[in-house]
Order: sequence, then C-alpha cells, then structure tokens
Amino acid sequence: MIGLLSSLFYIGCYTDSTHRDGLHVVEVNRENGRMELRSSLAVDNPLYLAKSPDGRYLVSVEKSGLAAVEISSGGALEKKDFVNLGARALCHLSFMPSGASLCWAAYVGGESGTVDFSGGRFGKAVKFRHSGSGPNLPRQDAAHCHAAVPDPDGKNFTVVDLGLDALITYP
Repeated sequence: MIGLLSSLFYIGCYTDSTHRDGLHVVEVNRENGRMELRSSLAVDNPLYLAKSPDGRYLVSVEKSGLAAVEISSGGALEKKDFVNLGARALCHLSFMPSGASLCWAAYVGGESGTVDFSGGRFGKAVKFRHSGSGPNLPRQDAAHCHAAVPDPDGKNFTVVDLGLDALITYP
C-alpha cells in the first residue's frame, strides 16, 4: 500500500533483448528520499508517457504506436491495448482534458494526430502529415513534429513543428 508520505513515479526507458521491461513504477518516500521499485512491465522503448486524467491509465509510445497500461491501486501495471499509428519516432503525446482522446506527434515524417481512448482501449485514429521546410537549412529541411499540446478548452490541439518553424492547430 502506498503511504501518505510517498509518491509513485512512472519511468520509461530504452529496452533491448536482455532488458525487456521498459516501464517501471517507483515509490519514493518523500520524508527520507528512499526509492523502491514497485513493478515493471515489458513495453518496448516507452520514452514518452502520459497519465489519463482519471489516473487509471498510463499511455506510452511503443514502436510505431501507443500502448495503454492499466494502473492498479498498489502501482501494479497491466497492458490493456496497443494501436499501431504507423508513425516513426513518436516523441510526444498528451491526453485531451476530457480523457476521451490523446494527441500525438512523430518527429520523423512530420506526422501528428489524435486517437480516441476509453476504458483502457484505443478507438478511431486520425493522422495529419506536414510537408515543407523552415528558414534554417539544412537543419529545417523537412517537417519534424515535436509536440502535440491540447488547448485548455479541449476543442483543439496545437502541434509544434520544429522543421517548419511553425505552430499548427487542429480540431
């Protein structure tokens, strides 16, 4: 059981053939700073994570898509779903304020989009592809989506495209 003076932290890290558990839950005692590994789960290279607004799910990038993981009250993890977005180098994801969908960005290929989410399961996905270049060549020779951030009202999300040197808002 998680104590009053402790907090859970979720850590995603690179994996390989001998280190398959890329997702870790660590309990940190805020009084003495001690850390204790609570659980781990085999997820490939979960380098970006987002926790659902209700705190029940953790979504991570995994390969060319997203993995949905349920979090138990004690911090145990159970993989619930995976959606292949066909994206390369997923680098950011955020839950929309309602928790009913996520927005995401992929650095390679200049792609971003949304995917519906309910009860730990993914639904319909929508993808946008950017093209063009920015003013700082060769560094900005192509689109490179870097972040996808929901607007506070939850009606739109904005993509930061480093390659185009632009902010692009989508419904």
